[in-house]
Amino acid sequence: MALKVKIDNPDFPKDHVFGIEGLGLFENGKEREVTAEQEQAFVDSRTTITVDEEGKETVHKLSVKEAFKSDINVTVGGTKGGEN
Repeated sequence: MALKVKIDNPDFPKDHVFGIEGLGLFENGKEREVTAEQEQAFVDSRTTITVDEEGKETVHKLSVKEAFKSDINVTVGGTKGGEN
């Protein structure tokens, strides 16, 4: 199932357009499906690598759901890869 994103910010007019890097443009109050390519671009733009004292690298990837989990104006729905 595709990932759907909705921005609903009452401080902006309904026709206001928000941009999210990697995901594209969203009209305030309207839900839009995000393509797999857009979702991957979002994750890629937020991926970091840390190196510990022993030189071991750890890759940290931030999903769309994780990025907006505490934002009351953004709803991320749908599932991907069996996630709940």
